[in-house]
Amino acid sequence: MIIQKIFINTFGGLSNREIDFQEGMNIILGPNESGKSTVYNAIKNTLFTPSKLTPARFRKQMGHFIPVGGGDTIEISIHFKSWGNKYILSRRWGASVLSSLTLPDGSVLTADDAIQDVIRECLQVPEGTCKTVLMTYQSGLARTVRDIQESRETIESLGDLLRKAVMEMDGISVDLLRAKIEESYNGFFGRWDIDGNYPEGNRGIENPWVMGVGSITKLFYEKEKAMKALEAAAKYERDLDDLNKRISEHARELKGAESYVKNNKILKDDAVKRRQIEAELKGIDLEYEKLEKVNKEWPVAESKINDINKKIPQLEKKEERLKKEREEAESYQKAKALLDQYNRVKKKKEALNQANKHLENVVTLSDEDLNRIRTTFNNKNNLEASLSAGKLWAKFSAKKDIELEIQKGLEERLRIKTRKGEPFDFQADGRFMLSHPEWELEVKSGEVNYEQISEEYKKVKSNIHKLLQKFNVKSLEEAEALNRSYNAALADIKKAKSNLEEELGGLTYEEIKDKVNRLQVQEPGRSLEDILNELAATRAEIQTIKRGLGELEKKLQEYVKDYGNQAKLVERLGELALDRKNNRESLSKLNPLPAEIDDADQFISEYEAVENRLKELTQKHNKLIQERIRLEAQAPDRSVEEIERDLNEAKSRFNAELKKGMAIAKIKETMEALLEEMDSATYKRLEDDVSEFLQKMTGGRYQAVDMKESVPSGFHRKDGVVMPYDFLSTGTKDVLGIALRLAITKQFLGKKQGFVIMDDPLVDLDPDRQSKAANTIKEFAQSKQVILLTCHPSHAKLLGGNLIELNL
Repeated sequence: MIIQKIFINTFGGLSNREIDFQEGMNIILGPNESGKSTVYNAIKNTLFTPSKLTPARFRKQMGHFIPVGGGDTIEISIHFKSWGNKYILSRRWGASVLSSLTLPDGSVLTADDAIQDVIRECLQVPEGTCKTVLMTYQSGLARTVRDIQESRETIESLGDLLRKAVMEMDGISVDLLRAKIEESYNGFFGRWDIDGNYPEGNRGIENPWVMGVGSITKLFYEKEKAMKALEAAAKYERDLDDLNKRISEHARELKGAESYVKNNKILKDDAVKRRQIEAELKGIDLEYEKLEKVNKEWPVAESKINDINKKIPQLEKKEERLKKEREEAESYQKAKALLDQYNRVKKKKEALNQANKHLENVVTLSDEDLNRIRTTFNNKNNLEASLSAGKLWAKFSAKKDIELEIQKGLEERLRIKTRKGEPFDFQADGRFMLSHPEWELEVKSGEVNYEQISEEYKKVKSNIHKLLQKFNVKSLEEAEALNRSYNAALADIKKAKSNLEEELGGLTYEEIKDKVNRLQVQEPGRSLEDILNELAATRAEIQTIKRGLGELEKKLQEYVKDYGNQAKLVERLGELALDRKNNRESLSKLNPLPAEIDDADQFISEYEAVENRLKELTQKHNKLIQERIRLEAQAPDRSVEEIERDLNEAKSRFNAELKKGMAIAKIKETMEALLEEMDSATYKRLEDDVSEFLQKMTGGRYQAVDMKESVPSGFHRKDGVVMPYDFLSTGTKDVLGIALRLAITKQFLGKKQGFVIMDDPLVDLDPDRQSKAANTIKEFAQSKQVILLTCHPSHAKLLGGNLIELNL
């Protein structure tokens, strides 16, 4: 068997984890608690632990593998191959259990025993040997010898394997003797489980063995077949009795239904007639009531039509009078609106006249005039500003009292008096001049042309004087005020003119005045609103009366259409009265309903239900009769008593054959005991293989091993000393464990495919032995699959192969 893949759905701390394996060396590397041991236990339990466990065994064996994250189910699948054929093994333990083995042909086994049979065939190694030798847990190397000592299955299986093919004893082949005894044994016990005293795999008569069946198994199936035949015959008699009982019960129910139908047939027919007559009576009553109502309404409708036809002309005359009154009121309203417009026009024309008179009293100072005045003042200011750019400061001090004239900038001359010794200081813009009868002093700023500025300044002042005099103002501010008053008067005229034109609406004042003078209308006696309300009410009344007239005329047309005239209607009423009388007489002649029945419909429904039930019972009774005919055709060839005799004979033959077989089993057991004594050199090949592996891994320190059956007893050191097992160091015991397991695996598997699982086998070895052991394991992996688990990256590097990393 080669393991190709394991998928762990939920197992311990792992979930949804898929691991692929290769032939040869496979290394599962991961730190502690990353899941290496979980993978090891997942493989072992999937191969060997059935899914159906008792609660106590589940808690003990699988309880600590319940998923860490929660849940109550463990589930694993393993893909493996054997002799080139592929298999898929799935197990589920816990709340939901499953065992499933998909075979190479696609068929599926679900029984645990059948699955284990296939696994044993694929492993080529007994289950106990596989658990003890081929699958090494982390601390198991040092326990290898003790594990093998405690596993009798391993010791016995290994002994059978290693025993010589032929042992001659006085010219008799031991293996041939054993083959003869085995042949006889198998002839009796083929496919028979002695301990269970039942065919292997619990395969009874429902799923019997076909190949390799011994006489005991064959007679057991014959006994079981007779037992089945007895059960079938007994079941036939029970089924026939049950069917006859059902036929009798249906016959009684059928008879009751037939009696009810026969006794109530006449009552049912009368009930049907009663229902029909009552329905006709109901229709007659409804029609009579309707015609009676029409007979009363017909003359009333005709009278109302006559009244309406008289009233409509009166209302129409009133409508015409109101329309004329409305026209007069509307004409007055139009004239009054024109007169009101004329009065508004007069007021707005007067407002325009007043605005024009106001303008006549306002000095005309336009925006253009104001701009001219402002420009002249700006020029004056600019000239003054130009002169002020050459600012002068002077200080004058006289030796005696003196009288002078002074002119500063563009200012007028001033006369001043100075006192002796009193200084006189002043500022001037651009120029100043001091004048004395005896002298003149003129000082100018070098930055301005005073003569030019002075000349221009005189002209500007003259222009300002003329402009202010023209508009009779003294300053720019007064000119601006006059301009505002003039503009306001113009705005008032414009507004009054706009209001007048808007009111005129495209006419002239004279045209509106002429229209007013030609008005000749009188004021109505009431308002237009009152007239319109009465006119609307009159029109609504006319429409309502006409609509009512239409409905009445339509109703009379329907009466005439349905009945011709009122006389025919009365005649029809008489016919209906006669029909009602006749139907009531017919009802009185019918059989009355049973006292417990309230109405005809109820009785008819009950009768028809029994009648339908009678049909169903008749059909079912016929089917039961047909079923009895078919069942009687399937009657067994022999009676229960005859089959019981056959069963007793089959039991006797089976017990006799089982007794013979047990005698052969005893002979086989005795022969095996004798062969055990003769197997003196059985374990020589195993001893040689263990010695070879041990020598490689210890670097020749240990040369040979003494074996007691499959258990080493002494170890020959290179210096000739023989070491007992208990004196070996822990590291040497681990090396021995590896050697012994590899050797036993080699003997069991030979050239067949197989696997070995080791959990950290190098952990307790020194670096030198780690290297040598790694080389030995790698060499072994060239012919067998090795799955090795370790938490040491250095060990993984030594071993090489397919690296599978697990992380926390």
